Amino acid sequence: MSKFFDFFENYYGSRWKNLFTALKEEDQKVLREVFPSDHTWDNLTPFKLLSGCYLPNEDLDYTKEVDADNLRHFYYMDPGSIIAARSLEVQEGETVLDMCSAPGGKGLILTEALMGNGHIDLNEPSRNRRERLKKVVRDHVPDELRNVVSVKGQDGLNFGLKFKDTYDKILVDAPCSGERHLIHRPSELSKWTPKRSKRLASRQYGLLCSALLSVKPRGTIIYSTCSISPLENDGVLEKLKLKKSDSFEVVELEGEMIDKADKTKFGRLFLPDTSGYGPLYIAKIRKV
Repeated sequence: MSKFFDFFENYYGSRWKNLFTALKEEDQKVLREVFPSDHTWDNLTPFKLLSGCYLPNEDLDYTKEVDADNLRHFYYMDPGSIIAARSLEVQEGETVLDMCSAPGGKGLILTEALMGNGHIDLNEPSRNRRERLKKVVRDHVPDELRNVVSVKGQDGLNFGLKFKDTYDKILVDAPCSGERHLIHRPSELSKWTPKRSKRLASRQYGLLCSALLSVKPRGTIIYSTCSISPLENDGVLEKLKLKKSDSFEVVELEGEMIDKADKTKFGRLFLPDTSGYGPLYIAKIRKV
C-alpha cells in the first residue's frame, strides 16, 4: 500500500489524506429515470442538481419495479457518469459509438437521446459483460426504440481500422485503475505500482486514438475514466496532444454540475472529497 499512498500523496499533496478518506467511504449514487416521463414518483425526492434524477429511497428499490411492458424505469448511477454521457450531446439521427459500454448506464442515456432515430453501437469485448449489457438493454429500452441499438464485441482498438470516419459521436469510458474499488481489495492494493497505471494509460491512449480515427470530421468524443491517476486522465490527453495535435481540439465542458468538478488542463475531475461523487474524469474533444 505504501507505493500507492506515496504516489498519490506526491500528486495531491495535503489534499490526499481527506481524498483517501472519502474514497474509502461508500460511493454515492442517484436514481436516474430511464426515458424520463411526466410521471410522479411517490416516495422519491428529486436530486435537484441533475434533471431526471432522484435520491435513493432505502425502503424502496425502484430499479426492480417494472411496468406493464416489463420494462424497468430506473438505473443507479454516479452523477459524474451521467454528466459524462450527457456531455456527448447526442442528437436524433446521429450515429453513435459507446466503445466500452458495460455495464450500460451511459449507453442508456445515449440511446434515449436518439429517440428511435439514428443508430448506436454498444461495444463490450468481454462475453460475460456483453450478455449483462444486452440484459440492461432488454430491461430498459422499449421494443419500438430498440431497433436503433446494436451490441458489438469488438476490441476497441479495432474501430479505428474497421470503421474510419463512421460515427458522429463516440464515448470512450475507458477501463481504468478504479482506485475507489481497489482500496477495498487489500491483496490487489498491495501489488499496486505506478507501472500498473502506466500500462492502463497506454491502453487508454490506444482506445482514444482508435476513436479519433472512427469519428467523422467535426465529430465529438468524450473520454472518461473513474481513475484519480493523472497518468490515466490528463496524461492521456497530453500524449494525444503531443502526437496528434493537428487532429483534434479540446472543447470546454458545460452544463449541469460541471462547476462541482475540479478543472484540469484538458477536462474536469469529480472527486468525492469536494463534490461528494466520483471519481470521474471527463474530457471532450472534437476532430478537426
